[in-house]
Amino acid sequence: AGGFAALDVLTEAPDGVFDLVICAETLYYAGRGRRLRLVLSRLRSFMAPGAVLVLVHEWPEARRLYRHLDADPSLRKVGEHPYDDPARPYAVTVYEHVGTAARAPAPAGGRARSRKPSACGPGARLARTVALSAALAAGTAAACRPVAAELPLPAAFTAQALQDTYDRYAWQGRRFLALSREGDGQAIEVVGDLARARRVIVYVPGSGQSLAAFDDSPESPGRAAHALHDEAATLGPGTAVIGWLGYDTPSLAHPEIVTVWPADRGAGRLRPLIDRLPRHLRISLVCHSYGSVVCARAVAGGSPVRDLIVVGSPGLGVGKASDLRTPARIWAMLGRNDDVLRAGLLIGPFGFGADPVQAGFGARVVDGGDTRHHGYLRPGSRTLTEITHIAVRGTRRAA
Repeated sequence: AGGFAALDVLTEAPDGVFDLVICAETLYYAGRGRRLRLVLSRLRSFMAPGAVLVLVHEWPEARRLYRHLDADPSLRKVGEHPYDDPARPYAVTVYEHVGTAARAPAPAGGRARSRKPSACGPGARLARTVALSAALAAGTAAACRPVAAELPLPAAFTAQALQDTYDRYAWQGRRFLALSREGDGQAIEVVGDLARARRVIVYVPGSGQSLAAFDDSPESPGRAAHALHDEAATLGPGTAVIGWLGYDTPSLAHPEIVTVWPADRGAGRLRPLIDRLPRHLRISLVCHSYGSVVCARAVAGGSPVRDLIVVGSPGLGVGKASDLRTPARIWAMLGRNDDVLRAGLLIGPFGFGADPVQAGFGARVVDGGDTRHHGYLRPGSRTLTEITHIAVRGTRRAA
């Protein structure tokens, strides 16, 4: 069984040694000299032979902080992934203990003063294979995964420019703003008359999507966009829907699925589309599963989006809705039979933060009934009707 304890890394130590040790946003407070070396030595002493140490700190400051670890013959640096966050770049660095268990150095005299609680130390004993697959493999695999080129957008959203774009990407008699068969394929489909629309719904899918599977299931971008448009038509004319597969969605079998890295790449491509849409449009985002992480990062810090509707979400990469700093209203729907993993974990790029339907998160929670993970956008379902009503009118459907 796991447990939690508040300890001072300078003067106290947990019982035993561990297979996984995580230290995040802490080493800055150890200074630059003897005390930093002492903290690093004590972290190493908590590690069993073969254990993994995961460090998350600001980049490139992390290079200075880890110099003593790099020189330690009992540790081997397995991987390092700098993450270029616009607000605050950081890096995830992983070391493996290749020597024998070390004895903890003597505690420093007196208790150290800290400006915030220490985040150093293990949360529980985990198998080495789990540690490597969940923490290390994601970083190393991300660096090796090819990324498809970004799709170009139309020069303008006038009727003529849109028609020229549709003609260029004509496929199966449907309208596309962009289409690429590179890698798993990407596509941005328009359903309805975008040139004359007063409202637009942008649908963003989650993991495991591709051009080959564009219409395979209710949550696939093609089928979902058509279902949303058909439902919106029952509320009146003037709504266009964009089925957006403009990023490389993570595979459930790929370690990146536990990180925000694909979401950040996706958000960087979704945001320009949102910003380029005509300003008179009422814009809503409907985002399924991992797509909700993409959407949250796309609207963070300000956006013309009026309503962000997330369904079957693993989290939005934040601890509470206000952390997104967006004027968009955030709606969250989760069915009682939805088995999406909501771990509530957020360590650097790993995990997706708090469950958006939990009390205190700050989202407007919408009842998902008994819906399973892939059933929210199924034609004829109550959930599709509710989602569309919010996207079109910004309010819940009257009971």
